[in-house]
Order: sequence, then structure tokens, then C-alpha cells
Amino acid sequence: MQYAAIVLLGIVANLDNMCLGLVFGLQRKHIPWVSNLVISLISGLAAFIPCFIGGLAGSTIRQWANLVGGLLLCAAGAWMFIAALRNGKKHTEKIAESAQSSPSGEDRRKRLNFRETVLLGFTLALNCIGLSLGAGVAGIDSGILAASMIVFSFMSIFFGNQIGLKNRLHVRLPQKLIELLSAVLVIGIGLYEIFV
Repeated sequence: MQYAAIVLLGIVANLDNMCLGLVFGLQRKHIPWVSNLVISLISGLAAFIPCFIGGLAGSTIRQWANLVGGLLLCAAGAWMFIAALRNGKKHTEKIAESAQSSPSGEDRRKRLNFRETVLLGFTLALNCIGLSLGAGVAGIDSGILAASMIVFSFMSIFFGNQIGLKNRLHVRLPQKLIELLSAVLVIGIGLYEIFV
């Protein structure tokens, strides 16, 4: 179950990253692989530290680790669900819009600069912290989880950006639906840790 949970958490935590890559692609803005790697490494670090801390806490209460970890995952999922219902516009969409509207030259409009890369990296990494803490308490390996976050972050941003660059879509992204689905999946993983 641990590896399945790691893969699911890697996917769930990075659905927003794919949406962000798609939004930038639709704006004809390319995300270079170096920027993508920096964003992914930040996400991996934001996953490793809480998961490692959660693992240390879990080792002191081994008999309760799955219960506490599952409850933390459920709480993180519930918070994501409530935030999706309350927020009219996702933070990644706001960042994409502000980046597009900032004064810049032709090259700046086509590529992320270092400042935008770091800002996006830390903003998207917030999705990993609560999930990773709960995963650590549940006994999930912090190194493997961090690697999963890095890989799925890189892939989701890359594919989202490529889809956006190669297609001119004129419909609005179902951001709220994706957020709600992510929250439900996280709660499901938490319930599995508690009852299975």
C-alpha cells in the first residue's frame, strides 16, 4: 500500500501544477526545463521535511501512527475541499495572470524568469506540506515521497505546458472541479490508512 499511496499523493499534490502549466501554455508562455526542475525540487523539499518530521513523531507512537497519519491526511483533504469551495479563483491562476500582465519584453512574455520560477515553486509547494506531514506519521518513507513529488511535479508542469502551447483552447479550465477531486482523493487515502 505504501508505494500506491506515494504515487497517489504525488499525483494529487501536483494536479494544480498541471493546470498551471496549461494556463501558461495557453498564454503562449514557455516554462523552460530548468525552471520546471527548480519548481519540482522545491516541491520535493517541501514534501521531504514534513514527511521526515512526521516519521520521527510516528516512530514514538507506532501503534497510533496509521490512525494519526490518516486523520492528518483527512484533515488536509477537508481543508483543500473547503478552500476549493470558498475560493473563487485558484492561487496558481492568479500568479499566471499577474505574470502575463507584468510589463516585459517579448522574451519575458515567452519564458519564466528566475523570480517567477521561485515564486511559483514556493506557492505550489504549499500543497505538499500538509499531505507530507500526514504521510510521514502514517509511516511513508520521506525520501521516496520526495522523489515522487519531484517526478510528478516535473511531468505535470511539462505536459500541461506542452498541451497549452500546442492547443488554442477557448474554454475555462475546471479549476474548482480539479481541486475538489484532489481533496476527495486525499481524504480517501487518509481513510484507507485508518481503516485498512
